[in-house]
Amino acid sequence: MKENPLEDIRYTKEIDFVIKGGNIYTQEQLIEQVPSVEVLMKNIQAFIDSFEDTTIQLMSKNKGFQNI
Repeated sequence: MKENPLEDIRYTKEIDFVIKGGNIYTQEQLIEQVPSVEVLMKNIQAFIDSFEDTTIQLMSKNKGFQNI
């Protein structure tokens, strides 16, 4: 970063690299790590499916939560 983001928050858009854990990452390297929409949707669906399965199991075990 060549400018101070405390002076103007827009300077955060001009980050040249990030240092994390002693490693230097360029903007391109960071962007490569962002999952695609397809991967995100697959992960969201897997989470929903897992949640639904757990809910059905709990409802069956507790007879629809009638004892709450």
